[in-house]
Amino acid sequence: MAKLQLDMELECDFGLLGIGSHVGSHRLAWELNRIFGWDLKFNRAITSDNKNTNTEHIVLT
Repeated sequence: MAKLQLDMELECDFGLLGIGSHVGSHRLAWELNRIFGWDLKFNRAITSDNKNTNTEHIVLT
């Protein structure tokens, strides 16, 4: 069977950062804002349904 190769360029106009933490999302956002001078705000929560568990991910913008 012949292999096909996808030839395309992806350009993203945003940065993405993932952080795992034991503290709550609002406390984490407050600390990051304080330390780095950012202005993160709670946007929404996303739930991913896996085979055995449901995981909640917090989106800060």
